[in-house]
Amino acid sequence: MTLGFLGSGNMAAAMARGWAGADSPPAEMLFTDRGSGRAAGLAEELAGGPAGGADLSTEALGDNAELAARSDLLILGCKPADLERVASGAQVSSAVLSLLGATPVARVAEHFPEAAVYRVMPNLAVELRRGVLCLATNEAPAGDAVAGGGADSGGGGTAGIREGAVRRGDLIELLGQLGRVHELPESNLDAATAVMGCSPAYLDLFVDALAGGGVIDGGLDPGLARQLTLEAFEGSLALIASRKPGEVRRAVASPGGSTEAGLRALEENGFAEVAAGAVRASLERMRGAG
Repeated sequence: MTLGFLGSGNMAAAMARGWAGADSPPAEMLFTDRGSGRAAGLAEELAGGPAGGADLSTEALGDNAELAARSDLLILGCKPADLERVASGAQVSSAVLSLLGATPVARVAEHFPEAAVYRVMPNLAVELRRGVLCLATNEAPAGDAVAGGGADSGGGGTAGIREGAVRRGDLIELLGQLGRVHELPESNLDAATAVMGCSPAYLDLFVDALAGGGVIDGGLDPGLARQLTLEAFEGSLALIASRKPGEVRRAVASPGGSTEAGLRALEENGFAEVAAGAVRASLERMRGAG
């Protein structure tokens, strides 16, 4: 399969790196950019796959039309404001996978009338194949082709779509190489993105703040403080996932102990409201952009 990345920004690069490191990488990945040089850098970085073998072919192209013509699945990673411009020069008759925030499938489909259009919102952990990916469910019925045979192909495809590329089940399997895929109504996608898509940045900030407290108030070496914090997070998240909500918090915070004092400080400083406020601010920005 040939994946074409129209746009080589951070999320597109993370997905490409994830697929390049998968057990069964795509046969070919193609990249374009707006002149930043990122496409060429990414193609060079991933050439041959992570072991430098011959399983993966990569190429940076200077033309979106060529990218679209050569791709089985066009991954739309440009800025939402650039949708009309890039679509005019990159028409496809196969399939489009949109990564555009606050941009409904219907709007993308208006610009790619001959293609089957899907929308997924991933988070940056796809780079390590441990991401969360939310796929909108209401683009096509389950089992229909993302880019299957035409109406007369007998394969249950979508009229006007060229034969052979990627069926919906195959798309989910492809995305599943990058992490856990959740199929959600498109109306829930913005809220899901505010929770899972933005959270790596929030966690990164919290790690720095927690480790910083160990340095400033406890005298720990900065490198050690960060290492301890990251290792604690890694194990704690697995533990939290195995327990009921709030159970770990209660188990750690013995009455009158240091954890209880720390939790009280977080509560008194509005930690829960600050976290909820981050989600709310992200949602307001997305809805305003839409």
